[in-house]
Amino acid sequence: MGPSSPHCRRSGHAVPHPAEAHARTASADPAARSAGTVQAFRRRRQTSPHSDRRRLPHRLSGCNAERHAQRATVTQWCVKGGDHISGGAPPTGEWTTVELTSTRQQLSEQRARLALSTLGTVTEDRSGATTATTFTDFDYDVAILGLGYVGLPTALAYRAAGHRIAGIDVSEQRVAAIRRGDVDLIPSDRVLLESHRDSDGLLLTTDLSALRRAAAVIICVPTPVSDDLSPQLGILHSACMTAVTNAVTGQLIVLTSTTYVGCTEELVVQPLRDRGMNPGEDVHVVFSPERIDPGNVQFGHEAVPRVIGGVSPACAARAVDLLGSAVEQTHVVSSPGHAEMTKLLENTFRAVNIALANEFADICRELDLDVSAVIDAAATKPYGFMKFTPGPGVGGHCIPCDPHYLLWQLRRQRVAAPMITQAMHEISHRPGRVVDRAKDLLAENGIPLSGARVLVVGVAYKPNVADARESPAIEILQRFWSAGALSRYYDPLFPSVTLPDGHTLTSVPNPGANEPDIVVLHTLHRDIDLSWITPKTLVLDTTYGATDIAHRSVL
Repeated sequence: MGPSSPHCRRSGHAVPHPAEAHARTASADPAARSAGTVQAFRRRRQTSPHSDRRRLPHRLSGCNAERHAQRATVTQWCVKGGDHISGGAPPTGEWTTVELTSTRQQLSEQRARLALSTLGTVTEDRSGATTATTFTDFDYDVAILGLGYVGLPTALAYRAAGHRIAGIDVSEQRVAAIRRGDVDLIPSDRVLLESHRDSDGLLLTTDLSALRRAAAVIICVPTPVSDDLSPQLGILHSACMTAVTNAVTGQLIVLTSTTYVGCTEELVVQPLRDRGMNPGEDVHVVFSPERIDPGNVQFGHEAVPRVIGGVSPACAARAVDLLGSAVEQTHVVSSPGHAEMTKLLENTFRAVNIALANEFADICRELDLDVSAVIDAAATKPYGFMKFTPGPGVGGHCIPCDPHYLLWQLRRQRVAAPMITQAMHEISHRPGRVVDRAKDLLAENGIPLSGARVLVVGVAYKPNVADARESPAIEILQRFWSAGALSRYYDPLFPSVTLPDGHTLTSVPNPGANEPDIVVLHTLHRDIDLSWITPKTLVLDTTYGATDIAHRSVL
């Protein structure tokens, strides 16, 4: 090792220069090196003082080794040079994203040769899979700041991967609910909570000083919008300031909350500098957007790749080591800004396509066509088409909010985004069209909206989740109420809801006994009972999915 090699601040061990580590790997085991698959799939012009950084793949943690024993794991990394792994000379100034695929045994050997033990202790189980890295100078491997719909499943995933977790939330009520198990989780996460909530490896606390005792801090807090669709940054700003205030040398800080481009720099990197710390050296900083889909049991935490954008290649390498212990694939981009924009693109893409599906639904109704049949037919095309379905609007934590973070930033810079702007405008007006359509159907049956008995079925923003944040149903109920209708709702997951004007509605225990003038189907949970709907019941199906109700009308 050369005389200029840096040292790990916590362990005192020498850290090899990336080029030296690569040369050591290449000479140690040529067969294992050549066995990996190297595929350059994107090239982008960029210069960087860190462009010689090398990184080989991580391996899935030991807890999932048996399940994935025959599968390769993938790390996608931005490095300089298209074929440097096999010794070719890299072209000057070129960044190439390469895909490195190796078997479990090769990954384990590569990881050891890259001296990742300078960050902690790497061990293997009997199957040969690398288990979770532990950091002996800290009481906890990971602190999760914010235990909501993202933070709690994230904490459980990393605890299941073998990490020591400090789960931190400012709400005593939330922490108490988690301890009781009184939280909305998919079945697999509920099993993890039952298994680990009383273990020594999972601390649940409101004590923010616990952040200082963790090798890594993952920030998972909500980023909502206001009534005028402007970003509400107070929660995120407070969480980032808390993380910065409690940051200690050797930590990794991971921001996961969806936000605007440049937020990591403004709320984490610069405040660390203001404290006299050097991001990238004293503290590693990355942005890695959350990709949790509440209620979706099809894709487990480990199956969803993590996008990582580090302040420096060293920051990204540290994040790959941690985040890669609980997922099968990581994809590294060259900066936090690229990762921030990645999440904005993902959810803006969904918003625009939902708006398009809604528009086609309106067109098909005017042309007396079944839009669901049209969409199903189009979905038979195996390429160039992705299925989106129409509905009463969008809800939840992402689609109604995230594109507005982008539009807000673009307005400040006087940059137009007309298609996104129009799509979000149409989405925001969809609940009003539900009320207008119900009014027309009532009028066709000689019933005025004022005084009509309206029953909305389902108030969750999506099926099978106890979450009504940004749900179109809340606005729909409010609009019916404001128009003089006697609006009620039925949803077994919500005993009561509070409308924007402050008054509270309770779920009807027996929907059929109310003899509603019109039933508006908003959210159809998996086990919801609709047998009380008779052929004489006026039904507006805003889900387009209640095909067993032959006499229904669609939005």
